[in-house]
Amino acid sequence: MFTTRISSRALALATTIAAAWPTVAAAELDEPKTEADCAQYKPPTDGECQAFVRAKIAKKKLDAATAYKEIQRAGAFLQTGYGKGYLASIKAMYDADVRAGVIKTDAQAAAEKSEALDVAAVVSLAIGLKSQNPICPGGKPRLFVVSATMNGGGVKEGWTNPKQKAGKLDHDALVYSSPTGTFKVDPADGVWTYYPDANPLKSLNGFVLQVALKDKPAVKAEAVIAPSYDCLAGLFISGTPGTKGVSNANGGDGGPAADGIAEVGIIASKYFPKLLIMKGVSATGTFWYAGAADAKPRVEVRNQGGAGGPGAYNASGWGFNGGNGGNGAGLEVRYDKRHPELADLIAASTPGGAAGPAGGGTTGPGRSGVPGAAGPSPVKKAVDPKTLFAGDGLTLL
Repeated sequence: MFTTRISSRALALATTIAAAWPTVAAAELDEPKTEADCAQYKPPTDGECQAFVRAKIAKKKLDAATAYKEIQRAGAFLQTGYGKGYLASIKAMYDADVRAGVIKTDAQAAAEKSEALDVAAVVSLAIGLKSQNPICPGGKPRLFVVSATMNGGGVKEGWTNPKQKAGKLDHDALVYSSPTGTFKVDPADGVWTYYPDANPLKSLNGFVLQVALKDKPAVKAEAVIAPSYDCLAGLFISGTPGTKGVSNANGGDGGPAADGIAEVGIIASKYFPKLLIMKGVSATGTFWYAGAADAKPRVEVRNQGGAGGPGAYNASGWGFNGGNGGNGAGLEVRYDKRHPELADLIAASTPGGAAGPAGGGTTGPGRSGVPGAAGPSPVKKAVDPKTLFAGDGLTLL
């Protein structure tokens, strides 16, 4: 049995209908099964009957939005016992879909509707970060804000929250670019985010964020944000990590490291008078590190095997095994001979890759992988600075 409080709007509507068609009492209205059953009634009761049938059909299809829309048009049928029951159950289904975000109310839809940009009225643009925290190379993606100054002095901001677009600008009329990172849009919610490039050489003079009008490219803006290197723990040359076990599979083994060379020097940048810069090169790739030269007592430099991949979960038995770590390899650290203190600043190692963790299972976890073997002891060499960072355009102090 369903019980509910009928909205004042629905009660008023039902009362009006009853007064307009007094020859058919609500209690005498049989529950219609199809719209053909509504032919026995005269207007407006026939239309209310049809709306009631459509609401029932939509409810059966779990289409709460249509069901709720139609049931509110059912007029006198809402005064019947079965009508009250259907109204209560449809309203509950509708409210659940609203809470889950499946259905948006009119207020929510209005809040999530951005404004079109009147390009002709734009005088200037501005761009910057949503928060004032500095950007780290290869660090976390960052939200940014953009605004347009209009004729007359008004300012319109671009939206950053998909649930709060009302009165905000849409991004469709804008073009974003950066030589120090990448702007990406999330296809799920349309939110734009800035991804900083991992190579610290690109942002020595700051991270550059640029915006322009798509149809009026002469109207543009640029922001330069100082870099931070707090997210960089050291220089890590590495073998390829093992793949994650999926679809009932063991984790993949990590790839072995290849013999590598790390180059170490000190430069000056726009924001740091003394910046420690390191470049690692092996057959597995090129890796970079930057940080204040006096910020840490020692900085790690590793040439390590790739980590083993995690085993998959097994829903019908023992978990799947983690992959084995790859072996470490040789490492030669070459530092500027004019700065002998760099030898003590660098903590070099050649560890094997970490073992892949075991996957869980209904019977129990699988087996963890085996860590990779360490490579030979690293070697440090003081070298002529002219032999370091060839082709990278750096001037060493």
